[in-house]
Amino acid sequence: MLDRLDEEFKNFLLKIIIPALVAVSIKLAIMSQRTKISTFNIIGSFVIGVGVAYLSGGIILETVAANYVPLVIGVLTLVGEKFAYWLLFTLKVDKMAVSFLEYVIGLLKK
Repeated sequence: MLDRLDEEFKNFLLKIIIPALVAVSIKLAIMSQRTKISTFNIIGSFVIGVGVAYLSGGIILETVAANYVPLVIGVLTLVGEKFAYWLLFTLKVDKMAVSFLEYVIGLLKK
């Protein structure tokens, strides 16, 4: 049983997490040459990218041939990250979060 767990962990690490980290790192390296990137962008990219890879990793491992899993994970990481940033900036989630925090702080002060 322990051998199986170790094998699953190795597959998860080698086929999902590392390709996701590499894809996000390459994206950030290319982005940093064109524009200045902030700490928020770096942390957000890693969290969103690796999160998308983690959430979709099981499905990808089951449906895609083993040779193509890292490639599909890398592409899915980048697509998921772009979609998440588009959604965040389209819905202006950052402004909504600040407004919500100001509202909660106002309630706590009363």
